[in-house]
This record gives sequence, structure tokens and C-alpha cells, in this order.
Amino acid sequence: MLAQWVRKLLANGRLLTAVVLGATLAFHALYLLPASRHLAEWLMREDLIVEDITFLGLLAASVLGGVVAFRARRNGESRLTWVLLGLFAIGLFFVAMEEISWGQWVFFFKTPGTWKHLNRQGETNLHNLPGLWGHSEYLRLTFAVGGLAGVWAGLVPGLRKVATPRALLGTFAVITTYVVLDMVDDLFAAPWIFTSFSALSEWDEMLIGLAGLAYMLIKRDEFGRDRECPGRDSNPHVLADSGF
Repeated sequence: MLAQWVRKLLANGRLLTAVVLGATLAFHALYLLPASRHLAEWLMREDLIVEDITFLGLLAASVLGGVVAFRARRNGESRLTWVLLGLFAIGLFFVAMEEISWGQWVFFFKTPGTWKHLNRQGETNLHNLPGLWGHSEYLRLTFAVGGLAGVWAGLVPGLRKVATPRALLGTFAVITTYVVLDMVDDLFAAPWIFTSFSALSEWDEMLIGLAGLAYMLIKRDEFGRDRECPGRDSNPHVLADSGF
């Protein structure tokens, strides 16, 4: 029953956008209100609910991406198609492991001495190294804009099979908006309200993880249909009732 509900949600772009935007605005309000700010901050703390959802979403997306890439190759898709899907799955796995410092806070191993001195937080990861630390918004922006650009990749025949489904257009628009407003706070002397967008960076990362999972869920179904109906046009802009 849950699986059917998720499929219907992912096939309806307007509904999906409304859910993502509504949840984001509600959580933003939770953070802004003095009475509930501590709860919002607690939810976004290291190794708690928001970060755990981010990791699980990214990990599930990476595993599913490997399955989708294998299915695409088995179905006789072009090498470009299954290689890009495979690379995306590897990238999602890398980000998932960065999220938990490659298991450091799961298995509680110590950071190697030299690496500990280089890392701004003394952790076993790359995103806290000098040059990357404090600039994660650029990585989030790359993912978000890539998702938006991926929708128009559906117009290119060679990229149609890996294009972002149009049902996810609104989701990536929400992520992009929040990341851009976060960057405004970093780059300019902006009004105080913009500081809240920076504080919600963990929420943005959670949306990114879930968007990656949604992408792979849709692709799994698309390539599954390809196998059941060989020769059918599997343009993701046609198969899904995106609502846009």
C-alpha cells in the first residue's frame, strides 16, 4: 500500500511539489518560531533524524541506482545510458558515506593523525578539509541545478533515458531556491531572515537525498516497463503523468 502511494506521488508532479514545498515551509516556520526553534535545531543535529534520513535516502538511492544501471544494460540500452546511471549511483554512495564520515560515527574508529590535523572538525571525511569546509552550499547548488538541467536533457535523444523526470521539476526548484537564498546570506549583507536559510542547510541536504531516491525509483519503474514492453518509447516525459 505504501509502495502504491509513493508511485502515485512520484507520478504527480503538482502533488509532489506541494508536499515538498509544504513540508519545507512548515519546518522553516518551526525554526523561526521561538517556542519551537530548539526542536528544529535538535532535529537537525549531527547524527539525528534529519541527517539520518539524508544518509538513508542517499544510500538507498545508490543501491537502487546500481540495480537500475544493471537493468538498463540488461535491457540493451546504450553504453552512455547505463554508464551515466552507474556513475550517478557511485556519486550518491560517495555522498552518503561522507554524510556519516565513512562510518566513523557508526563504528567509532579514530581519525588518522595527519588527517585529523587537516580536517577542520577532526573527522574522516573530505567535505571538512580546508577549501571545502564552509562551502557545502556550492555542492548543494551543483546537485540542484543539475537536477533542473536534467529535465531539459530529455530533449536530447542520447540523454533521454537518464533525464530528470518532469515530476521532479518542482522538487529541484524548491531545493535550488533554498540553496540560492542560503548563498545570499553568505555573499551579501542580507536582512536577518536570510540567516534562517543557512541554518536549514541540513534540511536542504535531506531533500537532496530524497530527490536522488525519487529519481532512482522512477527510473527503476521505467526500465522495468522497457523489459516488459520491448520497443516501447520510454521517454520519461511521456511515461509519467508529471502534472506539469
